[in-house]
Amino acid sequence: MAVGIRNPDANITRILRLSVTGECNLSCFYCKPTGKHSDLMASKLSIQPSDVTKLVKIVGELGVRKVLIQGGEPLLRKDAANFVKSSYAHKGVEDVRLVTNGAFLKAFGDQLRKLGLKKVDINFDTLNFVKFQKITGNDSLYRVLDGVEKVERLHFSEIRINVFLLPGVNEDEIINFARLTKDRPLYIRFIEYGYGDKTATNGSNPPSFSIQDAIRTIQNYQALFGTPHKAPSDELEYRVPSFKFVDGKGKMSFLTKNDVLADQAIPRVVLNAQGMLINEKLPNKSFPVIEAIRKDAKDPALHRAIEKVMLLGPSASLFAAKKTVKKTSTAKRGRMAEAQL
Repeated sequence: MAVGIRNPDANITRILRLSVTGECNLSCFYCKPTGKHSDLMASKLSIQPSDVTKLVKIVGELGVRKVLIQGGEPLLRKDAANFVKSSYAHKGVEDVRLVTNGAFLKAFGDQLRKLGLKKVDINFDTLNFVKFQKITGNDSLYRVLDGVEKVERLHFSEIRINVFLLPGVNEDEIINFARLTKDRPLYIRFIEYGYGDKTATNGSNPPSFSIQDAIRTIQNYQALFGTPHKAPSDELEYRVPSFKFVDGKGKMSFLTKNDVLADQAIPRVVLNAQGMLINEKLPNKSFPVIEAIRKDAKDPALHRAIEKVMLLGPSASLFAAKKTVKKTSTAKRGRMAEAQL
């Protein structure tokens, strides 16, 4: 696909989120209040790695630089690792990250790493087997911990463990999680619970265990030191400070409810399990992209439709510009890049 001309300041999302399945093997009480195990986004149309390859080639042309592979639980799919290869289909994609509960990570680790995955988020909230079963309705904590060890041995560049601070459940484990960073290259993210979803608390307001409480608990155990600040980015991790023990190999950060809401405000376009491409910031912008891609991935009308979903406001049109770029002087190209959709 030829490189197009687009205004570098175009207001367009840079992050593609792939929801490769709606199914999950866990029934966490804050995710599924009913405790029922079912497909969250059941659909007869199952997106395939080949679909994602074609889509990434198009959205990469538009400026997407990060791809998140999520579910449900993405590793429920036997072909899950192939989505990593598909996510790198355009040379402009710099960052691919898998988000998982970790139960199948040991089984998939080698294949994921072989196909280029370097970053993984693992979501679990306790190191206690009894608590894990109560939180998730599942007894697979040992497999989750094995999965963490597996990706460590495979030298993933970033292993993030996301821990919800659950009032009355895991406050007593904060130091245990923090201690994981002493001799292991892990990034523990403590996340304040109940960041705006009423279903997470069943409409109630349980006593809050704040981020400040967590920091104070760890500081009483051992002093924390700030890590070097990274350059600004559209990733949440760059907007919150991270800390480590003086003798630690890993690091940790503390995300308030407002931090999480700020992260949710970062523009993303999502391909859901039903094959719909949706602009999360402007959800009225959606398009049944997979059906169209399977018909003709090179159709200019398809490319323009995808671009419209990704745009966050009036901006230059890459694919409209590409039609005439060969007939246009260099001086005119700059003006053309400012044309409105």
